[in-house]
Amino acid sequence: MTDTQENRPNKVGPAPKHLVTGTSSILDPRDFTPCQTRALDTFAAWWRTGEGPEFRLGGHAGTGKTTFVRSALAALGISAIYAAPTNRAARVLSERTHLPATTLHALLTRVAGELVRPDGTTEPLFEDNLWPAAAPLLVVDEASMVGKDMVRRLRENFPGRVLAMGDPLQLPPVGEVASALVRDPHVTLTTITRQEAGSPILLLAGYLRDGATARAAWESAEKSGHFALRDGERPDQIITWRNAERLAVTERLRKERGLTMAPTAGDRVVALNTCHSVGVFNGDQTYIHSVTSGPFGGLHLHGGDLSDRLVTVGEVTRSFTAEKPDPADRRLQLAHADAITCHKAQGGQWSHVHVAERPSGKELFTRQWLYTAVTRAQSRLTIGGVA
Repeated sequence: MTDTQENRPNKVGPAPKHLVTGTSSILDPRDFTPCQTRALDTFAAWWRTGEGPEFRLGGHAGTGKTTFVRSALAALGISAIYAAPTNRAARVLSERTHLPATTLHALLTRVAGELVRPDGTTEPLFEDNLWPAAAPLLVVDEASMVGKDMVRRLRENFPGRVLAMGDPLQLPPVGEVASALVRDPHVTLTTITRQEAGSPILLLAGYLRDGATARAAWESAEKSGHFALRDGERPDQIITWRNAERLAVTERLRKERGLTMAPTAGDRVVALNTCHSVGVFNGDQTYIHSVTSGPFGGLHLHGGDLSDRLVTVGEVTRSFTAEKPDPADRRLQLAHADAITCHKAQGGQWSHVHVAERPSGKELFTRQWLYTAVTRAQSRLTIGGVA
């Protein structure tokens, strides 16, 4: 890092209401692993000396980054704001810390007005949030997902110091090599703490992390027998390599249940784009509570990553069969979430994840892809075709 805290814009104004102090289940530093102890010492020295505006904490899947950060801040008596790139990642962060968390977009911007388009539809206009010069520490989770535009906005508009934590081996933002918030970490956690030693999921993730190709890891997983989908098993989330496979799997599963691709009450859906007019971010998952027809109809969305949303006909596309979002369409674009791509899965975790097809292409990307897909599973991982 070459920028300093002093050369950031000193914007003065009321702080947005994300500062929290709360309590949660935290570890006594005496119970830290050796690498967590080293990380605590490194972070404490950074905090005391004021050396640079950003502290980058790396950590492999299962090393307890979130628990470590919450415990370290409690031990040092530091209050913080918690944020993540997406609604889902913010919800997971809040569940882990037992503290409120928000999205980076909500943290850095506020609605300044409304744009009315020629067709009568509207879109909110945003401006930078005003933070006092003495802003608190900001903890950013899932930092590997933060793209260069959001990194720039964060550095320009947030005057406080930032602790960014992420896994450098996870997929980078679309079209980028790696997020600036995970490059050259100050310290990296390496000891697995989240799941039992010998977990097949973590063994497979470790195999990839240690340099195995996606093909070698996939074939090893198939031969092991640990990851076969048993008859009658229903994964919580299916992840596919291609959008075409996502659609094929979804159509097949819905046909088995006597459903078409049309949205119906009870469907779990995923946002294919960010639609600020209804407050939904790309990758958010929610459920359709009800569907109403006619010129004033729409979808009532509820649960998952969102609180209640009533999305009118004019605000949402009704086609659930598109492979990719239409960048020219500003309306909310939804798809069934029976199966999703890995980028859409990033930031979330499910008890049972099924990876439906082996990635193919450039080795670095396929290894990152498979590692990210594998580490979405909390207790059960299966791979292979979906019957």
